[in-house]
Amino acid sequence: MKNFAILLVAMCPLVFAGCSGDSGITAPDPLPEGPNLSDQPLDPPVAQPDVTLIGGVGDNTQTIYGIVDNTQDPNFRETQVTESCHILQTALELYAADNDGVYPCNLASVNLVGNTLIDLLPGGALMKNPYTLALTNPVDGAGSNRGEIGYNSQTTIAGPCTGYVITGRGKHTEIVTLVKPAQE
Repeated sequence: MKNFAILLVAMCPLVFAGCSGDSGITAPDPLPEGPNLSDQPLDPPVAQPDVTLIGGVGDNTQTIYGIVDNTQDPNFRETQVTESCHILQTALELYAADNDGVYPCNLASVNLVGNTLIDLLPGGALMKNPYTLALTNPVDGAGSNRGEIGYNSQTTIAGPCTGYVITGRGKHTEIVTLVKPAQE
């Protein structure tokens, strides 16, 4: 999705639907005079992937006060890294449940029912790095670049991968480390 911003636009719902006037295009209503719009209560923001819409609905007018690009907020991006780490943790537990309690030794490992760890992620695909927007997460080993989610298996002397370490990297430092120690 392309990053964009629209500020203080008022339009008739019929224009929005393309059903008004001969050409289907009309000028927006003038901005209202009077009290400061920031003093008026707003409807709760409507969150969409990467975008938050802030606005309200009046008589016959829909007003968009602003669209905020959440991907520019560093806290939003670091929250996405943390959420991705927890999604990976859930996929690891699903993998082990179908594999007699053994975790994958790497991302390419296949469990007893034929799934890789990536198969068990939402949509069966890699997750988006919130900084680069590329579908590159998780990676084998520790996440070393911003936005990376890293996976390391932990083994015992006896052999099987019975633990793991998940790392999530923020803009400057590692922000998440989830560890399940290897079991004998």
